[in-house]
Amino acid sequence: MHKSSRQLKCGDLIEIFRVGYQHWAIYVGGGYVIHLTGDGGSSSMAIGLSSSTECAVVKKQLLSEVAGNYKYRVNNSSDKKRVPLPVDQIIKNAGAKIGKRMKYKITAANCEHFVNELRYGKKISYQAAAAARGVAAGVGTALLGAALVPSAPFAVLLAAGVTAGFAVNALKNLL
Repeated sequence: MHKSSRQLKCGDLIEIFRVGYQHWAIYVGGGYVIHLTGDGGSSSMAIGLSSSTECAVVKKQLLSEVAGNYKYRVNNSSDKKRVPLPVDQIIKNAGAKIGKRMKYKITAANCEHFVNELRYGKKISYQAAAAARGVAAGVGTALLGAALVPSAPFAVLLAAGVTAGFAVNALKNLL
């Protein structure tokens, strides 16, 4: 279901469009990818948006198995901002992680962080950052709304302010 005429190259980041999120893998040749996935099923990301203390495992699987019926594409868009590591180093580092169990945290150690660290040497997740910005914007809107209501009890304003503070700190940790 690949929608690009571009051939896959070793070290390419593969973005798989699942329902509600994108799953990420790194192409290592011969039809295979390496990815960080849920500890359960072969290609399921059962941990999805769940607890930050879940465990994940690094697997090497056929891209066709990991993508299933979902569309996917090569997404090396960060190449515009960052220099990729040499392909042989990317493949070596990815291969060394196969079978390793890793702590999964959606905001700091998800599948997108994993593949970006392999390709660029830096953990990056644009979808986690975007989600945090959305939460912060929603909290900020709620805080503003509560502040504009003259009858809003102080406790409501205080709770909204504390929540906004947590959201801002979460954003700082992501970026």
